[in-house]
Amino acid sequence: MLVSPYKNTTQYTKIQMKPHMMNSDIQNIMKLVLRKKVEKRCNRHGFIDAVFRIENFIEDDLRAENLSGCANYDISYHCRLCIPIEESIIIAQVKAINQELILAANGPIMIFIPKDNIDTKVWDISDKFLNKKDNVNLKLNNYIKILVVNKRINQGDHQIKVIGNLLDFATEDEVSNYYGSIISTDVNTETEDNGISENQSEDNYII
Repeated sequence: MLVSPYKNTTQYTKIQMKPHMMNSDIQNIMKLVLRKKVEKRCNRHGFIDAVFRIENFIEDDLRAENLSGCANYDISYHCRLCIPIEESIIIAQVKAINQELILAANGPIMIFIPKDNIDTKVWDISDKFLNKKDNVNLKLNNYIKILVVNKRINQGDHQIKVIGNLLDFATEDEVSNYYGSIISTDVNTETEDNGISENQSEDNYII
């Protein structure tokens, strides 16, 4: 199924507020601190593309050994999350081509396509990756459809690594509807977390 790898969802994390930040504008300052921590990098679920708003915040108990006066908060926030789903089809743009490997990207998703992962019913790999249907060779900046085979997400990274299968060229309509930070209507837009807890912080997570 062809989908966009982006969705709007709720995520959870912790932030620390220093004493001088805790004033009448605390919620706006919280959002700035949150964005600096999580935006444009991966947590254990995917790549946080944009933070829209803080949905809820709960202050941790202040510990006696904390002499700095800093306060820690559990935060739930609404954001745009990029997460390619295995066995789904996504659109990507070709960034590099050689005899053994094709490299493509969609935003923070970097996709590696080994020669063995190319559909030979569609492509002639012996003739500069010729599309048999269109009689056109694959070139840099072409938009293609890729089946997501496997993905790797590491805490704090600025990219998601994907191994994919090359299927076919993408049509103009498919690029318009599914490439870039377009929200897919084919996926659930809410997580199933019921609350904020220590277990929901962004630990390293490899899929």
